[in-house]
Amino acid sequence: MEAQSWVELILAGKGRIALDSLLAKLLSLGELREIALRHGLKPKGFRVQRATVGQISTLLSDSFGRVPELQPELGAILERAFAAAEDRTADASGTDDLASVVAKQRDRFVILEREMADLRSKVERESASARKARESRSEAIAKRDAAEHAKHELEIRVCELERVRDVQRLELEQRRATGSEKETPEAAELAQLSRAFEETRRSEAEARKRIAELMSRCRALEDANEELESFLPRGQRERRRQLSRQSEAAPEQVLPRFTDEFFRSLGDLEVDQERTVFAAIARLVLQGFDYPGLHAKSLKGLGGLWSIRAGEHLRIYLVRDGDTATFEAAGTREEQSTYLKKRRGH
Repeated sequence: MEAQSWVELILAGKGRIALDSLLAKLLSLGELREIALRHGLKPKGFRVQRATVGQISTLLSDSFGRVPELQPELGAILERAFAAAEDRTADASGTDDLASVVAKQRDRFVILEREMADLRSKVERESASARKARESRSEAIAKRDAAEHAKHELEIRVCELERVRDVQRLELEQRRATGSEKETPEAAELAQLSRAFEETRRSEAEARKRIAELMSRCRALEDANEELESFLPRGQRERRRQLSRQSEAAPEQVLPRFTDEFFRSLGDLEVDQERTVFAAIARLVLQGFDYPGLHAKSLKGLGGLWSIRAGEHLRIYLVRDGDTATFEAAGTREEQSTYLKKRRGH
């Protein structure tokens, strides 16, 4: 099983995966500490160098769904650890040790992976069917509008011809009396238009019926699509919603500016944290303040100061003026109260 598959299964919360227990059993304390330091993770109340195996494995398990960079790395590490555990216990027989547990767990993962693939395929098919139904409904509505326009024009023409018919009726009766009955061109046109009017009315009725059927089908497909999407992992559902929102409306443009204080505040951060800060700023510039992952909010009583999230424990502070964002500082979540008190003092 590839590392990406392990990541999807762990995020889906299926297969009874106890990620912290697996990490504690399969990785050494040194390996766990190295992973935590590489991603800038710190257990609450402890330094990474003094934390125990249980504390670090719990920290990595809690951060798995929130730190995207951590997911492929842990997925690959677990894959290698499981493969090594199987190799070490390949010659053992008659024991229910770690290798047998791993083999059973991997069998469950394979089954779950197939079910997830089938579910994704079904969601895509239902989405395509719903899209086609919406397109067919739009075409039917356009045909109905064209039929209504043609019907209106025919009604006007029929009214004009009916007035002519009333005038010519006496003439027709006179011709019948004299034996020289002959159909006038206006009467022939009236008959032809009457037939066209009836045909248009039937077409309109059929179009309305088709529209009602397509709308009913579209609603049923949308309900089925929503039900199927509820089985997908939460991260995939959120990405679908974000893509949908991005396709409906273009994001606002943000012009970034940086103060000297902002660059000084970066000196207190680690390299990985600086990279995370600038990645969040890039998302703000490209996607705007409404991007859900930034959690942008205005801090009351601080002269128009705003904050955005760069990670679980990182915050960026800026002043928003129209489409311009002036970045003033960046720091950890624990230092937020100190920074805000300092700014109030100014």
